[in-house]
Amino acid sequence: MSDRKHGDGIWVNNPSKIDWSANKGTTSTGRKTQSIETVKAITELPPAVAHISAAYAGYTTVVSRKQFTDFINDLGFKESSNNYGNNNNPPYLGRYQFGPFALEDIGFKDSSRNWTSLANNLGVYSDKDFLNNPAVQDQAMNLYLKKNWEYAINYGLDNYIGSTMNGVVITESGLLAAMHLVGVGAVRNAIRKGDLASEKDGNGTTALSYMVRFGGYNVDQITKKP
Repeated sequence: MSDRKHGDGIWVNNPSKIDWSANKGTTSTGRKTQSIETVKAITELPPAVAHISAAYAGYTTVVSRKQFTDFINDLGFKESSNNYGNNNNPPYLGRYQFGPFALEDIGFKDSSRNWTSLANNLGVYSDKDFLNNPAVQDQAMNLYLKKNWEYAINYGLDNYIGSTMNGVVITESGLLAAMHLVGVGAVRNAIRKGDLASEKDGNGTTALSYMVRFGGYNVDQITKKP
């Protein structure tokens, strides 16, 4: 479990009774809140992030959503301690531990695991080149997240955003992280079965754990059309 600090937030009594019709919410006790976007974020955060404080019994802390750069940094840290040169678990490469199928999916490798002209145009002709090029790895991650989100839309996984499974609220960022871990097909299977813990990667890490760990980030630049 991560020992993370909260973002700046406020305390509201019974957020389910907030009036969302105005630009500022009002609780059932009449306490003013911050903007709708800030307060509404509580509905998108998993229980592991939305904490109850003993010092504020009966209140829920409202945590502003972390941004896309936080998502990338936290995911990179989880995968490789943000080490672009990580090659400790072949054939997985770099900061985000790209496997050959992921690289093939974004056009960087072909079915024979050779680097393509697209990668060559970015200065990558070998695994070593890829490991030595942080900018290309970040570009690849951006492409891969967008590709996975396209798959999620096609499979209708976006329809589950905001619903609860295994006691966890499904969010856009949680879906993206889980798909990065086990693949889009595996996440779809888990959701169909109603059990996010049923799909794991080769190390036994479940889609559920990533859904919890990476829920509630702002990933609009991936999921929203320009």
